[in-house]
Amino acid sequence: MGVSSRAVLEFFWKNIFDQFIMGTQTHHVKLFTTPEFTEASAKVADAAMERKLVGIRRSIKR
Repeated sequence: MGVSSRAVLEFFWKNIFDQFIMGTQTHHVKLFTTPEFTEASAKVADAAMERKLVGIRRSIKR
């Protein structure tokens, strides 16, 4: 049994959607456009995003 073309397309679109979601989860745009961010809250947001990116990098590396 081979893989159907529908399954390949579903994987393709899921991958594109996942990359889009991952790419839009950046906080840098919000840091520049939201005036309520202080330096301390920007550092916390940056640290939280860095933890998320470490997990993503680890999963890509595997």
